[in-house]
Amino acid sequence: GRVSFLAYVVLSSFLTGVVYPVAAEWVWGGGWLGNLGYIDFAGSSVVHLVGAISALVAVAVCGPRIGKYPSYRAWRGIWKYIFLERYESSWYRIPSEPVEKAVFTPIKACNNYVQLLFGTFLLVVGFLAFNPGAIMAATSNSDLVSARATVTTLIAAAAGAVSAVVWSIAAKRGLRLRVPEMTNSVLGGVVASCAGCNVIPPLPMMLVGFVGGLLATSTARLMERLQLDDTVGAVSVHGPPAIWGTLAVAFFARPHCQNLALRGLFFGGGEAAWKLLLTQGCGLASLGALAAISTYVCVTLLDLTIGFRCNRAFELIGLDFTEHGYDDGKMPQYKVDHVLAHSPVRDCLVERVKSRLSSTPSSPSRRDSSQHGGERGEADADAVSTPAASVAGVGDGRARDPQAQSLQQELADLRKTLDSLNKAAGSLVNAMRGEEESHMGLRIIGAEVYGGSHGQNRQQALEELMCEAESHAALRAAQAHHR
Repeated sequence: GRVSFLAYVVLSSFLTGVVYPVAAEWVWGGGWLGNLGYIDFAGSSVVHLVGAISALVAVAVCGPRIGKYPSYRAWRGIWKYIFLERYESSWYRIPSEPVEKAVFTPIKACNNYVQLLFGTFLLVVGFLAFNPGAIMAATSNSDLVSARATVTTLIAAAAGAVSAVVWSIAAKRGLRLRVPEMTNSVLGGVVASCAGCNVIPPLPMMLVGFVGGLLATSTARLMERLQLDDTVGAVSVHGPPAIWGTLAVAFFARPHCQNLALRGLFFGGGEAAWKLLLTQGCGLASLGALAAISTYVCVTLLDLTIGFRCNRAFELIGLDFTEHGYDDGKMPQYKVDHVLAHSPVRDCLVERVKSRLSSTPSSPSRRDSSQHGGERGEADADAVSTPAASVAGVGDGRARDPQAQSLQQELADLRKTLDSLNKAAGSLVNAMRGEEESHMGLRIIGAEVYGGSHGQNRQQALEELMCEAESHAALRAAQAHHR
């Protein structure tokens, strides 16, 4: 992750509380698109396209995850100002500073296909309620519409899976099927079916789902080539398939029990079908513009105030730990303390507002301190082993920061815990030393008895045991010095 949790909450609340209601009112609430005859039964454009355009804008402004693209090139020219680019290309690449390399974890692809398939299955089951339930009734032939929507939704999902097989054969020249591509294709086919699942017959819906799956897979490849880091494939799955599914209504619609006059271009629609195609295109453009403009304004305000992207140190350590306090035990605490000590801790809201409003889009204000923090880390050789170095890295100017005070309190508790552990370790070493000396004494006594009873050289046996005791003592001294 790379977006701060607070910014994520604000953006998602804005989309679900403002943007989506406006789009739904335009189409389903008696708005101007609905009055023009725009058809989107279950939300291919109202839900999925709006979400995809919003995700695309957010990805373009935020930039990729650190280390995702080793040869990444930041926005340049006019795009640098449009997308508020403040960093150089090297900021997004694999870290080279020793402090950051210590905590950087390379980004890996999905390696748990069981969970991926199970999640896809849950989504398909959800669509079986989402699409048929859009009729919002079960009387006056509404049950027949719901039944038809159920059948066409399942057919589109199956056709999307088939498109993934065809794509794999064409791209890999073999029967090697990649599970992530198949799941994206299944969801792309279902998304394409939403707009016309009540008016498109089952056989044409196979083509709609098949093309939707191909669009989802090909768009994911295009996003990678453009180095747009869409982590979960929101743009590729919910964007082009939604556009295709909405336009497909004007091609494949047939009369049904609630609308006997609706016909697509391939079923003799004629002039009315061409008018419907124009209406569908106008609606797609309007909803896309609504999503793009509103999301851009919201993300820009967030970036200028509280910051849309999280702190660099927090991203390198991991947002599960820094934002939510979840520790999976994979990263030692001293590495966390070290990178926090040599990277800027998040400023308070007022300071961030002043610094961001006073900086230009090309200003590297958020980059300098974190990028050159490794020089301080190399000069301070005790920062890794001494927890107090984390407090020193915060600086006197941020002593009033609540997070800095919380960090100081945590470090004080850690020092107390460390002292207790040192005392316990000393007691344990003394106990082990006493036990070893007792064991050595028993061996000396045994050597005396054995040597006396068998007539052997007792003095030689005692000298060997004393040499062994001296070796053990030297080993203990070396271990104590190492600790």
